[in-house]
Amino acid sequence: MIKILKTKDITMKLKLFFLFLLAITLKGFSQEKTIEIQAQKESVNTVTLIPTCGKGTEMELPFTVLWDKKTETIKIDFKSNKTSDKMLLFFPKRMFIKKEVMKLRKEIWFDKAVKKCQTKKTVNPGVDTKNLVNIEYHSPDTIKTLNLFDSQAAMNLLFNKAFQNNEDITIPFHFYIVSNETLKKGKTLKIEYEAFFTLIIKKRGETGATTTPSTPAKPTTPTKPTTPPTPPKEPVDCKTLYKANEQLGELLLDLKNSAPSTLASLKQKYATIKKSVENPEYKKCKEEYKAFESLCTKVDNRLK
Repeated sequence: MIKILKTKDITMKLKLFFLFLLAITLKGFSQEKTIEIQAQKESVNTVTLIPTCGKGTEMELPFTVLWDKKTETIKIDFKSNKTSDKMLLFFPKRMFIKKEVMKLRKEIWFDKAVKKCQTKKTVNPGVDTKNLVNIEYHSPDTIKTLNLFDSQAAMNLLFNKAFQNNEDITIPFHFYIVSNETLKKGKTLKIEYEAFFTLIIKKRGETGATTTPSTPAKPTTPTKPTTPPTPPKEPVDCKTLYKANEQLGELLLDLKNSAPSTLASLKQKYATIKKSVENPEYKKCKEEYKAFESLCTKVDNRLK
């Protein structure tokens, strides 16, 4: 009887442990950003960085994506949000905090909350190459830095072998947010938190498929006229909604830098964007409409 009770107790503990791991995993993978791109055309986007390890405030990060179909490459440029006084660090590989990171960047120190949740006292690579889908990335050896307070700053990443098959591209990113806080002499940059998000890239739908001309039908005896079949309903064009999301992303940045004198024109711009996709058919573009609602909520909060 005692053995049975012990076995049940161990089984329960194992279940609770795996539920705990599942909760952490779901939290880590809950942030996704889905975009659609077209060859040779730059796509403008924003993503909200949310602390997944450590403490700090959420922050919007603008970025552009350019797919060069001829060279099968995708170039992603993360840019300054023009308002933050922080920095963004991007590590080339998994690195030990004391042995590697703090030796290369002597001015860096880690907040205690960040140290606690770093696996085996290491930092995560900027791109999780093991979980890339339908694309490749060869990381440079240097630690990349993006000064978010420099309006002209950008961090460039180049990916190879894009869209080798019909699947979407999946890129998991890890960023570390840094503030100017002095710990002691020489230690002037504090890593506040780690932010993780997964970028999913879809090809924008193409039209213009050709059909083979049919063989002329042989003459037949006339029959009674029949009711013509109902033409198939045209699918909703998600491109308009995608464009509206791009405009909302730009509007969020404009609202951050807005003055009272420009607020009225920005409100008018917001109303125009919403009107362009007020047709309920756009709800069929599930991912894009979900992003649209999220962006509208953020704009509404800014306008309060």
